[in-house]
Order: sequence, then C-alpha cells, then structure tokens
Amino acid sequence: MTSFQQITYNVSRRHIRGRAEREKRRQPMRTALRRVRLQAGLTQSELARLVGLTRASYTNIEKGHKNPSVGTALRIARALNRPVEELFADESPAVQDARSGRRAMREEG
Repeated sequence: MTSFQQITYNVSRRHIRGRAEREKRRQPMRTALRRVRLQAGLTQSELARLVGLTRASYTNIEKGHKNPSVGTALRIARALNRPVEELFADESPAVQDARSGRRAMREEG
C-alpha cells in the first residue's frame, strides 16, 4: 500500500467511525419523536404539515439526519403536546433520572 493509499484509508476510517458516533448520539431523538408521533396517531406528513415543514424535512429531523432550529423544535413539541425536553433530550429519561438522583445525593451529603 502506498503512503497516499494509507492516508486515504485512515481518513476514510475516521470519517466512518465519526459518523457512527454521531448516529449513536442521535438515536434518542429519533426514538422519542417517532414514539410520541405514533402515540398521537399522526403520520410524518400530517405532523410536518401541522408544524409548517415538508415531509422530507420532518423525516430528516426524526431520523436524526438534521437538527431542528429552536423554533421548529418548539412547534413540533407544541403540536405533539409534549415538553420540548422530552422530545429532544440527548439522553434517555432513565439516564437523566439517575444523574439527577446522584446530584441530589451529593448535595445532601
């Protein structure tokens, strides 16, 4: 393997590894949005129309390919009648509860 091929290979591996890490971080967003939307009995198209987006734009948000603006996130939360933190949290509620419980214990002790 030439040095150019080795450099190209290493850059590609880092790009793939970085993309996989970003996908892991976005997973909670996709799951929460999809779950709440389905509980509300809405299709992606219907919810997109309610918040003033195209279906493709909403789908990209739900799949984690794009991050919504603050205004869009608030409109989605309002349409689903849920707090924005529930839909766009970086971690699952169980992890957040565990961390807040540890903080409370540290503050008391």
